[in-house]
Amino acid sequence: MEPAGPGRSGSAAYGYAGVAGGLSQEWVGSFSQARYPFGIDAGINALVSRRAAVTLTCQYRRLFNGPVADFSEHRFVAGLSIMFHNGRDDPR
Repeated sequence: MEPAGPGRSGSAAYGYAGVAGGLSQEWVGSFSQARYPFGIDAGINALVSRRAAVTLTCQYRRLFNGPVADFSEHRFVAGLSIMFHNGRDDPR
C-alpha cells in the first residue's frame, strides 16, 4: 500500500508548534493599561487535497501586567486552510 501524502489519493497530516508574544493595550477613560501576552501554539494540519487542509490548534497565552493579576488563556481552534500556490492537481 502506498503512503498517503500530497498528490496522492489519501491525506497527510503535519504537526507544528510556535511561540507568540506581543503588547495589548486597554484604555478606560483617560487611563491606559499595557499587558504583555506570551505563549505557545501547537497543532496539526491534515491535508484533504492539494489545495485544502483541516487545521486543529491548541493555544496557550499567559498575560502579564494585568490590572488585578496575571492570568492565562486557553483556546482550541478548528479551521479550514486553503492553499493557493501549492502546485497543480494534474501536472503535465
